[in-house]
Amino acid sequence: MRKMVEVEIKVCDVCGNEEHVYDTCLKCGNDYCYDCAKVSGVDYRHSVYSSGSGDGYFCNKCIVEIRNNPQDKYYNLHEAYLNVARLRKEVEADYKDTQDKQDEAEKRVKYSRERAGLA
Repeated sequence: MRKMVEVEIKVCDVCGNEEHVYDTCLKCGNDYCYDCAKVSGVDYRHSVYSSGSGDGYFCNKCIVEIRNNPQDKYYNLHEAYLNVARLRKEVEADYKDTQDKQDEAEKRVKYSRERAGLA
């Protein structure tokens, strides 16, 4: 049996690619494939510790428009995404600092145990 099926697909608005089209600009609605999205805009996470539903993508053109117009309806959303991005970087830096302190403390315990003859 044969059946005709109409399928709607996303097509990258930059290169015309029909595969791996994952990102859509929240402001202008343009679609971007994986490769074009990396250079054409920014993918923002909605949370400091996770990603998923609630994440957003803005193309570079729209980012400039949003930043230049505080009255833009996406201005506050973009600010919120930027705040999450700053916090993510802060958490990563704090983690690295804590990891360095942890490594130093563990080395000291190991060295002290060896000196005490407990190794």
